[in-house]
Amino acid sequence: GSTVDGLLNSPVTEEGYLQGMAGLQMRLQIPHLHNLGNIVINSAVLEVVAIEEDSESLYPLAPSVEMRLDPIDVPNSDISRLTYLDYASPAAGFLETDSATDQMIRRYELPIPFSLQRLLSEDPNNRDIILRIPEDGINNITGNALFINPYQLKVAGPNHPDFPMKVKLYYTEVK
Repeated sequence: GSTVDGLLNSPVTEEGYLQGMAGLQMRLQIPHLHNLGNIVINSAVLEVVAIEEDSESLYPLAPSVEMRLDPIDVPNSDISRLTYLDYASPAAGFLETDSATDQMIRRYELPIPFSLQRLLSEDPNNRDIILRIPEDGINNITGNALFINPYQLKVAGPNHPDFPMKVKLYYTEVK
C-alpha cells in the first residue's frame, strides 16, 4: 500500500494529499457557514499550507492549486466529467520559512468570495469545495508547459497543530 491508502474516503484532519494527473483531490466543507445568517461576503481567502519535507523527491511540489464547487451527490469517480463547475483562479504557492517552527512551507491563498457567496445562496450541504492541482500541466508561476502534470502535495488539514487550513472571511451583515 501507499501512504494515502488509509486516507482515501476518510475525513482529513491533520494532513491531506493532492496529486496531479487526475489523481487525489480533497473535498472541503465549511460546516458553520450558513450559521452566519444573512450576510454579503466582502473578502474570503482559503489558506492552505504544504510543508516542504523532501527536496529530493521525484515528484515536485505543485507550484499552484485551484478550487471548484461540485454538487455533493456526485461520486469522486465522476468529478472529472462535470462541465458546470465554478473555478477560482489557480493560486500560486510561495515558499517561506515559518518563524515559529523554522520549517520550509509553501503557502497557497485562494481568493474565494464568489464561491462562498454562492454556497450561502444555496441550501446547506448542496455543494462541496474541491481543492485540486490544476490538470493543464502548466506551471502557473513560470508559465512553462509540461507534457504531464507530475505535481503532488501533502497539505496541512484543519486540525494540523502548526499550520491549520483556514478560511479568512470578512463579511457585512444584511439587516
